[in-house]
Amino acid sequence: MWGARAAKANRNARGAERLPSLAFALVALAIPACSSSSDSPPPPPDPGDASTDDSSQDDSAVEGAVDGGDAGDAAVKVATCASGTKTGAAANLDGLRTAGGLTYNVRIPPKYSATVGSPLVVVYAELGPGAAFDEMDTGLTPVAFAHGYIIAYADHDDNSRSSQVDAASIFTDIPKKWCVDPKRLYATGNSDGGLLSFEVAADQLAPLAAIAPSAAGIDGFLPTDPCPADGHFSAFVMATPSSDSFPVQYGIDQAAYFARCAKCGSAPGPAGSYGCVTYPNCTAGTSVVFCEGNQPHATWPGNAVCPSKADCLNEPIFEFFDAHRLP
Repeated sequence: MWGARAAKANRNARGAERLPSLAFALVALAIPACSSSSDSPPPPPDPGDASTDDSSQDDSAVEGAVDGGDAGDAAVKVATCASGTKTGAAANLDGLRTAGGLTYNVRIPPKYSATVGSPLVVVYAELGPGAAFDEMDTGLTPVAFAHGYIIAYADHDDNSRSSQVDAASIFTDIPKKWCVDPKRLYATGNSDGGLLSFEVAADQLAPLAAIAPSAAGIDGFLPTDPCPADGHFSAFVMATPSSDSFPVQYGIDQAAYFARCAKCGSAPGPAGSYGCVTYPNCTAGTSVVFCEGNQPHATWPGNAVCPSKADCLNEPIFEFFDAHRLP
């Protein structure tokens, strides 16, 4: 089964292996700067006529489960890049590599502009077939395009500390060629990919605004694990039922960890339309959501074949990302 490798041993050592907060600062400085302007910058990509090809997912259904952000505020500044400085092709590119040799594929939305910062999401792979399979299995590309995102799919890494740092470098590699909003960086993935998105955020290996880990193998010690020193990110945590891999309690613990770090209320509110619950009263601009699905561990909770709303989370994930950006 894809992604069935437990990562408990890696995670239990996280407190001892935690990189200092300088790592976050270095990554933030390494991201090629885009300027921000509120003086009528070029309009951002308009996804209004794009389709996610999933009629079961509607915007109104996620009300109450993805609130707490300010990305829709008209006063939010739009990141811009100087003309001629971003030369990446507006196309699908496969086989790109990090300095450490991790392969990843990049998908550029049809309405991408080389002078307007696009949000960027990286999908980290579970154990198994890798980036190409994840793109097909998750069905995230059309949803990302509908929301104006650049989306990258990374192959599986071995979850060692050096590999995690290398995987996080995708967030500095892509903005060297494409115009990316540095305040709108996101990560997601299933199983080991969920673990990696968790690590990149919690250990501040990249300046992420929000993450959406699914079925990540992170458990028990989280109630006492230290919070990121300078973290300001939100989490949309997804878990499968108690399965042959990672039980639902793992996801509950992960959401509680982020809620504690975001200074949310200790108990989540009532379930919304997708069966997701939101923790109340989090630090301004952040929020934590927990969703429990019904499908097996290896099944992405949002692909084209989803038996219930609780398993059709692609659109809610991007609604959540849209609502959160770094201050």
